[in-house]
Amino acid sequence: MKKFFFEKLIKIPVIWGIYLLLANNSVAAETIFQLTEDPEMEQIESVSKLRDVEPTDWVFTALVSLVEKYDCIEGFKGKSAISRSEFAASLNICINQMAKLLAVGEVILLEDREKLQRLNVEFAGELAELATQLDKLENGVAVLESNQFSPTSTMNGEVIFALVNAFESEGINNQMTMSDRLRLNFNTSFTGKDSLKFRLQAGNIPRLDRTTGTDMARLGFDFPSNNNNLEISDIRYIFPITNKLTAWVAVNAFEVEVVEVANPYLANDSRGALSRFGRRNPLVYRPAGGTGVTLKYQLQEQLNITAAYLVNTGGNPEAGQGLFQSSFSTGVQLDFSPSDNLIFALTYLHTYQRENEVNVSSATGSLISRQPFGQVPTTSDRLGFQAGWHITKKINIATWVGYATAEAKDGINQGANADLWTWNANISFLDLGKEGSLLAFAWGMPPKVTSIDNGLPHDPDTSYIIEALYRYPLTDNIVITPGGYVILNPNHDEENNTVWVVVIRTTFKF
Repeated sequence: MKKFFFEKLIKIPVIWGIYLLLANNSVAAETIFQLTEDPEMEQIESVSKLRDVEPTDWVFTALVSLVEKYDCIEGFKGKSAISRSEFAASLNICINQMAKLLAVGEVILLEDREKLQRLNVEFAGELAELATQLDKLENGVAVLESNQFSPTSTMNGEVIFALVNAFESEGINNQMTMSDRLRLNFNTSFTGKDSLKFRLQAGNIPRLDRTTGTDMARLGFDFPSNNNNLEISDIRYIFPITNKLTAWVAVNAFEVEVVEVANPYLANDSRGALSRFGRRNPLVYRPAGGTGVTLKYQLQEQLNITAAYLVNTGGNPEAGQGLFQSSFSTGVQLDFSPSDNLIFALTYLHTYQRENEVNVSSATGSLISRQPFGQVPTTSDRLGFQAGWHITKKINIATWVGYATAEAKDGINQGANADLWTWNANISFLDLGKEGSLLAFAWGMPPKVTSIDNGLPHDPDTSYIIEALYRYPLTDNIVITPGGYVILNPNHDEENNTVWVVVIRTTFKF
């Protein structure tokens, strides 16, 4: 029996001494090692045959005295019998706490160190079993953490204050307005790789086409529809199908917007271009949409292909509506990035727009380009080429060209065709004056009908939109963007007065 306890006596303090050495407390470790040399420790009386530990047992009173002196176990009462395993758990807590006290230089009386050592030896088996159980538990937790993901939801918000004035070079001078737009975005992930998103939105930012007479004047962030009444404006679910294939499924307010636009600094509606036209190629990125699915597949590291099918009224069960009879858009885009600072994108889109929903130019061009044949069902095949080049870390240039051929599907001009063109070029200077700032200039031709069958009128002249803006971050969460744009020959008619739009947009993110 003496040999059995002597072996335990040597093993346990050595392990504890190593622990303290690793904790950079050589004095405490030396003290523990010295305890093994005390010959009186060989005279320990065993209580291993006891089923429970009674308050009258020496081990119990020894632990109680340590708790009272060093407060090593919070809430330990010591008034009723407990099992040996329960006692060992309490003892383990006290051992760890007293080791911490030793490590920071606290004085532990010799008689108390001897008590702790005797308890340690007496319950060596239970403590070892407890350590094994803790290791298994920690390993199990690690496995769960690496293989499971708890649903997590986050929210972020955005508020825009817009000071806007649109006026003509001669004649009408519209009133200056102060308006707003609020967005609350909620994101929930169920696997850690997917994302369920929905947005609440309200606003009263005006549509300038209603006062200027041209879609070309529209702001890139206008939202006049609900007069600051909160509504759900976007619901979508994004999830990976394979490592290279990702899907977007949306039931509201979805556009062809998950593809690379090659124009990252001006595409965003709250921080990018001030004009609707200046954000992205309107002939391929603003078709019929609302409900639909998009799939993106990574062919190679530098090559992606994206396919989409979108409808206007996918939630309407009436005749002529739904997923397969309402206005729709379907198409594909190929993105190619030969280097980190260069991107090219080629897009094809086919659209069908029902009567009273025709808007071929996506409310960015002339009245003729909006409805070349009037309010009759119209199909169109569209091609877009986009390119972006980071010349340096501080300078980016981008351009796009868009072409569409539209066909009347009903009415007296059924079968007639019309050709539409648009283009844009822009340059962005990054971190000019402050990190996160942006100075940008853009020049382009909004969608124009260049030819049309049956002697129908085409756009007689050419409009140009020239835009300049300076985005300046006041803080990490507040950005102010003063700027404006001018529309020469609005609606592709040189007889129309030049329209000027001046904007100060302040964006708050939280």
